[in-house]
Amino acid sequence: MIKQFLSSLFHKTLPIKAPNSTYSMDQLIHVLTGEAITTKYTPKELVQLHKNWVYAANNKIASTMSTIPIKLYYKGKPTKTPHKELSTKRLSSIQKAIKKEVKIVEITEHPILDLFKNINDNMNYTDMVMQVAQYLGILGTAFVRIERKDNQIIALHPLLSEYVTPLATNSKDGKITAYEYNIDDKSKVTYSAEDIIQFTNFIPGNNIIGTGELELCLQAALRYNYYDAYEMYLAKNNSRPDNLVFNFKKNLQQKEREELVKQLKKQYNGVRQVGKPLIAEGELDIKNLGLAPKDLEYQVGRKWSREEICAVYGVPLALVTTESINRANAFAAMDFFQKYTIYPKMSRFCEKMNEQLVSEYDPNAFIWFEERSVLDPSEQANITITAYEKGIIDKNEARSILGFEMVDESKGDTNEG
Repeated sequence: MIKQFLSSLFHKTLPIKAPNSTYSMDQLIHVLTGEAITTKYTPKELVQLHKNWVYAANNKIASTMSTIPIKLYYKGKPTKTPHKELSTKRLSSIQKAIKKEVKIVEITEHPILDLFKNINDNMNYTDMVMQVAQYLGILGTAFVRIERKDNQIIALHPLLSEYVTPLATNSKDGKITAYEYNIDDKSKVTYSAEDIIQFTNFIPGNNIIGTGELELCLQAALRYNYYDAYEMYLAKNNSRPDNLVFNFKKNLQQKEREELVKQLKKQYNGVRQVGKPLIAEGELDIKNLGLAPKDLEYQVGRKWSREEICAVYGVPLALVTTESINRANAFAAMDFFQKYTIYPKMSRFCEKMNEQLVSEYDPNAFIWFEERSVLDPSEQANITITAYEKGIIDKNEARSILGFEMVDESKGDTNEG
C-alpha cells in the first residue's frame, strides 16, 4: 500500500518535447519503503526542494556572485567612447582571462552600463544575477529574455526557468530553434533563440540542458528533509504524558476507555503539555510512555547530509556554520570559495553575456568581473606596502589594491590618500 501510494504520488511521465522537464531519482521511496522505485521529479518540484542546507549553500553562491563588481572593457582604444586606462596589474589580469595580449581600456559610459543599472522596471542587475545563479544551482539552467524595440535592446527579463522548454532539432545535442515559456496554457508564448540568453551547467550526454547541484546532491537533500519531517512528527506525537498511571485489576469498558482518551486529549495534547503525568484512582501501576532519546537524535545523519550538500555546491562549511571557526580558517575558506566556486561561475556568466548580449553592441567590447582579495586586511596592507617600497609595484597599483583612487602624477597630484 505504501509503495503504491508513494509511487503514484511522485511518478511522472516524460513529455516528449521537453527534455528539461523531468529528473530521475529513486532515493525518497527507497528510504521510506526499502525498495528502489524509479521516480521522476519535474523542475517545479525541484524548485520546491530549495530549502534547508540546499538553500543556504545555493544562496551563498548567488548572493556572492551578485555583489562581484562587473565592468565594461574594450579591446583596443575607442575613439569616441569615454574610457580610462588600466593599471598594469589589472591589464595583465584581464589579458590572462581573455587569453589575448591586446590593448584594453575600461569604458566608463555606454548603453550596456545603463542597461545594467536598470535591467527592467522591476529588477536591477543584482536581482538578475541572484535569480540566474539560484536557478543554475537548482536546475542547472537559467533563461533571460532580451526585449528589443526598433532593433535596440531596452530591457532584460529573467524567466522562471521551471516553465521554459527549449525546442531543439535533437533532444541531446541538436540546435535550439526556439523556447516555449508556459506558466499556464493561457499565457504560453514562444520566443526565438536569439531572444533568449541561456545559462547552462553542461554535463556529459546532453548539450541542451545541464544539471544543477541540487540534483547531484538530491539524496542528501531528501535525507535531510526526511529527518526534519520524521522528527517533527515524533515531537508532535510525543506531546502526551511521559507516564500513565492505570488500574491493572480492572478491565476498562468501552465507555471508560473513550472517557480516558477524551481526558488525554483535553489535558495532555499539545507541545506545552509534554511531561505531565496522568493520575487514575484504584489499584495503580505506572508505564513509561516516553520515547528513547535515540529516536530523536539524527545529528550524525544531518551532519553528513549538510557536508555532502555543501561539498557539491563548493561552499566551505566555515561560511555556513559557526563550528570551530577562527579568523585564520575563515579567511582561508573565503579564499577557497572565491577561487574555486565563485570565479569559475562568474567566468561562465560573463562569457555567456558577452556572447549573446554585449557582442550585439560591439564585437570588441566585453564585460568582466573584478577579483577581490580575501586576505586579512592588515596582512594585505603590509604586503602591498612592502611591494611598493621594494619597487615591485608602482604607487597607483598600491593605491588600487588598498582601495584608493589612482592619481595622475604627471599633473602634479601628490595626494597620498
